[in-house]
Amino acid sequence: MELMPPYIPDDINLASQSRDVQPRNHTLPFEVLGLIFHHIPKIGPFDLLPILFVCNSWHEAVCHHSSLWSDIKLNYTIYTMFSVGGTFQESRASNYLRCCLKYSGTMPLDITLDFEQLIDVSFGDEMYIKRQIIPLLEVLVGHGEEHLVRWRSFTWRAMCLESIPITLSFLPSTIPNLQTVKFFDMFYDDDPHPAFPTCPNLRTVELYLYNQLILREIDCSHVTDLKLGTDHIWHREDVKALHKFGNVRRLTLYTVGYSYTSEPSGGSTGAEVLFPHLHTLRLHGAPGLVLVKLLKTPKLKELAFDEVSLFDLLKDVSLASTIESAHIQIRQRNIDSEINISEKVVEFLTVSPLLQRLRIPKWLHEELESGGFCLEGRPVHLEVVPK
Repeated sequence: MELMPPYIPDDINLASQSRDVQPRNHTLPFEVLGLIFHHIPKIGPFDLLPILFVCNSWHEAVCHHSSLWSDIKLNYTIYTMFSVGGTFQESRASNYLRCCLKYSGTMPLDITLDFEQLIDVSFGDEMYIKRQIIPLLEVLVGHGEEHLVRWRSFTWRAMCLESIPITLSFLPSTIPNLQTVKFFDMFYDDDPHPAFPTCPNLRTVELYLYNQLILREIDCSHVTDLKLGTDHIWHREDVKALHKFGNVRRLTLYTVGYSYTSEPSGGSTGAEVLFPHLHTLRLHGAPGLVLVKLLKTPKLKELAFDEVSLFDLLKDVSLASTIESAHIQIRQRNIDSEINISEKVVEFLTVSPLLQRLRIPKWLHEELESGGFCLEGRPVHLEVVPK
């Protein structure tokens, strides 16, 4: 059966019997069915298996809706799906990837290499599994690198330093049309490693717990969107990274884990970071005061934040002096009972003289109303965001 992906059981008679079932909506056009299937949670090629054998029309819709096959993940799931008796069947895994490449047609490809699920596996087993999965990148590159032109994004969650040089050795020198890279848990030592490929069309970058070395050969001058995150401690590495992204238009700094303000560790943070074209800044979690003070944003227009401590921080910096739109995303449960939130908002308006639009959650609007807050004399449009 030509359209039957290699990971489907080889019982063709069973497949035919299953697909002969005619559901009530079997007359829907393939295009409509494909769009509906996009709304399946975590849709990806493996998630298509349950709907491939519903009927002929569903099978055809899945196989001919190319975008359903373009999000390709190399992770622990692919290892378990193609392992029999503890032996990884590399040839079947490669056939599956070729199937994805075939059915995705000319669609841009989103490639993910994610080893987060291996966190509970012993180190020996972890490295064995990674050594089975990483070489599959060769299939997605192609013998003549013919598939590289379709790579749109590459997400890489390394989790341990030993796998990083192995992965880099399987990547080409250039990924011509790659627009997005996301690096997570990318710490490794200072020994020389192959450089990450050149990406002349890179536009979006996300970095979380990464090492500065991974960026050393990447030209970030065309990047317009940057997300920089940490667990709860900012390092000099993070400040150094900011200096490489002088042309960003949208910047997000986020902290996950512990929610307290911390300063970049490791001594002096270095010079101020000028973002002459930055339009939008989002501060999630509690970025350190020193880190935010380094930012110089003469054209900043939009600001969003979700921690009450940022009210005090914004009084000490000039970030808010040019903004025209702000979004306060603070959750009510994060407010200490001793904090007068109305006073905080009034102080924020004072340091934001050009503000024209303020978005706040419903609970905060109710709090401000009960406290007699009003915008008299300020041409600020107040927008309440539903819970």
